[in-house]
Amino acid sequence: MAVWKSRNKWWYKFRYRGQSITPEGGFETQAQAKLAEANRRIELSKLPTIPMVFEQLSESRLRDLEQKRDRLYFQDNKALILRLSEHEGWGLKQIITRNDVTDFLDKIAVEISPQRANKYLAYLKALFNHGIKKGLVEKNPVLGIEKYPEDRKHKYVPPISDILAVLLKCRPEQRDYLWTLALTGARCGEINSLTVANVSLDLGYVILRTRKAKGGHAKYRRINIGPTLREILARRISAAEEINSSYVFFHPATGNPFRYRSKFLRNKCEDAEVPEFTYHCLRHFAALTMDQEGTPLADIQAILGHERATTTDIYLSSIQAAKPLATNALETRLRDTYVEAEAKGKKARVTNKGR
Repeated sequence: MAVWKSRNKWWYKFRYRGQSITPEGGFETQAQAKLAEANRRIELSKLPTIPMVFEQLSESRLRDLEQKRDRLYFQDNKALILRLSEHEGWGLKQIITRNDVTDFLDKIAVEISPQRANKYLAYLKALFNHGIKKGLVEKNPVLGIEKYPEDRKHKYVPPISDILAVLLKCRPEQRDYLWTLALTGARCGEINSLTVANVSLDLGYVILRTRKAKGGHAKYRRINIGPTLREILARRISAAEEINSSYVFFHPATGNPFRYRSKFLRNKCEDAEVPEFTYHCLRHFAALTMDQEGTPLADIQAILGHERATTTDIYLSSIQAAKPLATNALETRLRDTYVEAEAKGKKARVTNKGR
């Protein structure tokens, strides 16, 4: 039992189902504090099963997400639920009210950002809708809560020179990975889960799979590939066959797909001495390049895998302020510029060696 003295009063503190339990006021003696703690523990142990509703709801929702959605979405929801249970005390509440939700979201909007608050708003709405379908709750306390105003920043598009500088710092497998992201405009998870069976080198296309769709249903889309990407994928398939892996990109020790390669791109940006950019920025690069090349919005939507054209339109409008890229076709420009940069790098290294 954690009992201590502060300001001439004795206090107790312990955790019960993730929530910190403390008395409303202090006690005159240590014995009184210990007795009060023991009595409080007995009271909590006799609580009715109603407070278990949030726990049951959360477990049901996470099982559903693990089966139907991608791993990053699942992990994001899991982290939110753990925070609500362990730090916000929702696990002990007999009912979650609208005030509970708005108090939490207000705090997130201030401490982190309105964007994060809106993301959690969507997660919680889906959580309680799931509970209604499963008969675990009767009402959704999130309904009617409006989104927080967002100050949307322009999406960052790294200049082609920065992308090339990073590519030159990569190992062959890392370079192939970044090339594939840049030339397909795919999400990171889609490339991580890309299987050998979903690559057709003869017909020149790949099949990408995502669970971003509402309801968690898998969605597939076909993307045509050019000679550069075909060469890269042929190399990766050959490597996969050597260790009997089903995946195009895989962990060399296990042959299993990567979940999220969180460190290497950040490190390569540092090595190349360029501003840090993320894998998703390569998706921005592909989208903007296709738009500037005059690709119809509907085609960009299909390539990016957006459910609605309005999403693609918003996506592009948020990066229109980026410096225009003097490109022809996405692959041709990136490939030719890379070859030129690589040749210059080799020449510089040879010159330095001779000195």
